Amino acid sequence: MDDLYAPNIVRRRTGWQDPAMANREHEAFAQWFTQQHPILGGPSLMAAIPAYALAKRVGLLNADTPGSLEQMDAGYRGMWSGMGRNLGLLRR
Repeated sequence: MDDLYAPNIVRRRTGWQDPAMANREHEAFAQWFTQQHPILGGPSLMAAIPAYALAKRVGLLNADTPGSLEQMDAGYRGMWSGMGRNLGLLRR
């Protein structure tokens, strides 16, 4: 998981922003979180993903990228992937 966040250091130092990387990070975090919290991970992310995107979009959070539907989609993909892995439907 730490390797996925290494690009954040580069981005913060250089001001470089890549929406595709942000989407991948949202997906990876949601998958990781859901796997770490198999019972409440999915239900909590169902509400947290749109709330986080909205907070970023309206400027309540100091974020590298604005909230977007693409980031929300990536977050939900990660959430469903994590839930599938927890249920043994997907390979680890």
